[in-house]
Amino acid sequence: MDEEAASVPETSASPLTEMNEELQFLLCDRCHSDIPHPKLLPCLHNLCSPCLEEKPIDHCVICGTPYFHLAEIPEKQDNVFFANLKVNFDLYQKVTGSKESVCNNCEKEAAFWCFSCKEFLCLSCFPFHQRYLKKDSHGARPLKDFQAESFKDFLSTIRMPNTMYCSKEGHNSQILSIYCKQCSQPMCTICTLLDRKHLGQHCDISQEIQCKQEELQNMSVELKEKKNTYDETYSSLEKLVRDMEQLRNEMTELIQQKIEQMIQWLREKGKGFLAEVEAHHSHQVQEVNKKLQETDGVLQRITSSQRLVEKVQLYASGQEVLEMHPFLKMSMVDLKKKQPSSVRGIEMRTFLEIEAQLQTLLDRVTKDEDTFTRMM
Repeated sequence: MDEEAASVPETSASPLTEMNEELQFLLCDRCHSDIPHPKLLPCLHNLCSPCLEEKPIDHCVICGTPYFHLAEIPEKQDNVFFANLKVNFDLYQKVTGSKESVCNNCEKEAAFWCFSCKEFLCLSCFPFHQRYLKKDSHGARPLKDFQAESFKDFLSTIRMPNTMYCSKEGHNSQILSIYCKQCSQPMCTICTLLDRKHLGQHCDISQEIQCKQEELQNMSVELKEKKNTYDETYSSLEKLVRDMEQLRNEMTELIQQKIEQMIQWLREKGKGFLAEVEAHHSHQVQEVNKKLQETDGVLQRITSSQRLVEKVQLYASGQEVLEMHPFLKMSMVDLKKKQPSSVRGIEMRTFLEIEAQLQTLLDRVTKDEDTFTRMM
């Protein structure tokens, strides 16, 4: 993992990196570069195009999860939540003065901003806007009022009153206030009256959004408990590798000590013993390293899912929660089904047989040397 991190190229600073840590999660999870068109993988990692194209193809370069590991989860999903946040952040920079802004009508220097029509207004256009649109609940505020406003507060402002409208033709003015549990779709009052097949399956959309938020939060808490189990497994596997390496090192030292007691023509045989020890060690540790990699991949996924749910709680609109909930739920349900590998089933082989062979060889060499001395 350290070598992989070291291979990630350095990238130039993006507008997001100039902000505090609050929005760093919008960057690529691997190389921390800006992502023009973010994609959300089934493992819930957020990667840029270069990282998506790295080998092995069709596998997450962070946790190793294949893109097609679940048939019911799409290979990649447009991360509309992150994309919308980036658009709103760019707008936030313009409104707060981080970027120059001009009137959308006459291109003069802007002095006001309307969070309903999301347009900048100069001092001349502002009175006309107020005269014709204020009655439609359009709220225009001076740009200086936004200077001390945080991005989160700014999101709350532009989402007021956070109303969703029906997309069906002829229903554009109808508010989406009802949710059908059978077809998993928000509906307006007219659509609900026409949806006679699903009578009894409708509920208030605000309650459904709250329910889905709580469901994701509860799953995140459950995964946090599973993460503790995976942390323990990962630590146990690491310890097992260290013990194997220690045993390998001790045996190597013993072999070297024995070889030093032999004459020159036995040194080649000693190299054979060393190679045999290394082969045994490589065979043993290969399985453990595989389990380590699998365990680390699941830990990465759990961390990513918890972080994404947290950000959805903080920043996602109701519509974004509804759009992302099935994808998040399926990935997190898959995580809940996984169980950490058992460390107890892995046996650590000792080198007693090789040690006995060495002692026998040394005894034979010593005996042959005594015989030769007597012959002289």
